[in-house]
Amino acid sequence: MKRRGYRFKDHLQIRHKFKEIRKILQKRKHNLLICANHLTMIDSVILQAGFGSFWYYLFNYGDFAWNVPAKEVFANHWYSRTLLYLSKCIPIDRLGSKEHHEEIIQKMKQALSLGDPFIVFPEGGRSRTNRFDMERLTYGIGRLLREDQSLEVLCVYLRSDKQNAMTVLPPNGSNFYCNFELLKPQTDQKGLRADRDLAIQVGHKIQELEEQYFNLKTI
Repeated sequence: MKRRGYRFKDHLQIRHKFKEIRKILQKRKHNLLICANHLTMIDSVILQAGFGSFWYYLFNYGDFAWNVPAKEVFANHWYSRTLLYLSKCIPIDRLGSKEHHEEIIQKMKQALSLGDPFIVFPEGGRSRTNRFDMERLTYGIGRLLREDQSLEVLCVYLRSDKQNAMTVLPPNGSNFYCNFELLKPQTDQKGLRADRDLAIQVGHKIQELEEQYFNLKTI
């Protein structure tokens, strides 16, 4: 992070706000799903660094979030898989079978039941449009919300001030904007319709946070 000159705008406020949200949810005995936009290969790492320091996570490992990186990118070797597991990663084969994706969902539910936060990117991959892409919204998050009434969503918009398109890494010297709001989506629908409705509510909230970012840029 430091070698590439990465930093956060209002970093102390970001970490304080995240810690307060964790305390609130722990009092409610509610679990936390973190849903964010996706523009680079290391967005989950950037988010983790935004929410806490190495020393904070060392003594508060439960606040270090799980995530689901692409298996074909990060888990090609046994030692990579071991490191990923220790880093709270559950590799997913995005082209895998229905049974594989069901297994991943069950592992996610198990991790959430431990009280640990979980990071997912609802677009299912990095955005090709430079904006949060509702057309690529996946409904798996909706299923998690439908099946776990204690689950709340931290909708996050993360972006480098130098980010103009999808990239592998954020540009050197990036100053990250990170804004987030807690959401408890509700629906009267059932089954797959409920999954879709709940996921769309999350997507719209991320879009709302995105608009706030671009409105600030024009001031």
